[in-house]
Amino acid sequence: MINSEDFRMEFTDDNFIDIIENSAYDIGVILYREYFLILNEKADKIINLLVQAFNETNGMLEAKAFLLKRYIAKMKYEQAIKFLEAIEKGVSN
Repeated sequence: MINSEDFRMEFTDDNFIDIIENSAYDIGVILYREYFLILNEKADKIINLLVQAFNETNGMLEAKAFLLKRYIAKMKYEQAIKFLEAIEKGVSN
């Protein structure tokens, strides 16, 4: 349906960022699977949002982990430290 001719929306990094900012990680997984080839320009911002997502206690751990795993090769050292701190905090709670 997403790639059908009736669906005439140009999907961009900004659309994906909006989904992540609104904590719709399950929808993010679906759209990532469809548009992963074009989600490269704002990878740094996407990674930051996903790392911050692990500080939230709203569940969807599997969706968050799936998305972050796809960006782990582009993760910077500082982002990795923040991610590990969020995981450590979550485990200790």
